[in-house]
Amino acid sequence: MKYIYTMKRWTHILIVLLLVSACQDEFEEISTADDIPDTNTALSSITKLLSNNTAFNGAIDDFIDFSPCFSIQFPYQVNVDNTIITLSSSNDYAVVENAIQASGYDELEIIFPITIIYSDYTVINVADESTYEDLQEECEEDVFMNGSPQDCLEFNYPITVNVFDASNNQLAAVSLVNDESFYDFLDDLEDDQLYALEYPLVVSINGTSLTLNNDDELEELLEECIEDDNDDNDEIEDLFDEDEFIIESFINNGIDETADFINFTLEFEDDDNSIQVENDVNPLVVDITGSYILTTNQNTSLQLTFENSALFDRLETTYRVLSYTEYRIILRDESNVDTRLVLFLDD
Repeated sequence: MKYIYTMKRWTHILIVLLLVSACQDEFEEISTADDIPDTNTALSSITKLLSNNTAFNGAIDDFIDFSPCFSIQFPYQVNVDNTIITLSSSNDYAVVENAIQASGYDELEIIFPITIIYSDYTVINVADESTYEDLQEECEEDVFMNGSPQDCLEFNYPITVNVFDASNNQLAAVSLVNDESFYDFLDDLEDDQLYALEYPLVVSINGTSLTLNNDDELEELLEECIEDDNDDNDEIEDLFDEDEFIIESFINNGIDETADFINFTLEFEDDDNSIQVENDVNPLVVDITGSYILTTNQNTSLQLTFENSALFDRLETTYRVLSYTEYRIILRDESNVDTRLVLFLDD
């Protein structure tokens, strides 16, 4: 009986070794992600699209924090026109929006300390306004360089991913249970790792479920989502529909020149893309006109041109639209990250 047991044991071991050897021989032929279908690396185009889609999207509260890189975690408080509002969930956003509109978009103050969550799911405690402003500045620079997260579609979890590590010829199956685990998986990929999603995948866009069968279908859908998101420009175009803005902030090549533009307003006329400059204190001395070109593609941009004014010539450039709400637009010079313009609706 002992002999029979030993023979069975060695037979099992031999079978395992043969299987492992077969697997190793098969994967030793894989040198790039193109050798087998639907296999990707950290540098694959679909990896960047997936990472962007599964990142935490902080744009939902941009009308409060003016930063698409992060969102403020509940609960926290804001002061709107000397009224303290406590936000316990996303349902309270409407309360803040109504208070802002009732006050004429005048005062919104975040009450510190707060906790914020970044697009990479990092959580940071922020003690004061000065620290917060530094984080906002860092965010703007990051968005300028890398763009904002896009949550175009929702995955139906769990998702299984097969991972092959070329450094030790190991194959493993990984289960992803939510966007955060998906993002972390992509972020932690090593250069010598290959991965392949198991299909079919079920995703949803605006409540509509779709079944995807390969990487080509997934990548095409992700790209279409981004294009559709960038083509949904009604909101930002409406901002330039005969609205007047004050220059809330103008940093010119790192120098704060906001004070030079006090009492001026810019009125945008969308019928002919003209800009009328007015001065609330002395309207008779102002004879400044301009024009603008709003380009809405993957990176929305605003080009400003002015006449008859050395002062407003400083504003002439093409700006990247970093973020906006219905009453504030944050822009940066496309050719100089140290030049920043913030327009605020003069209602």
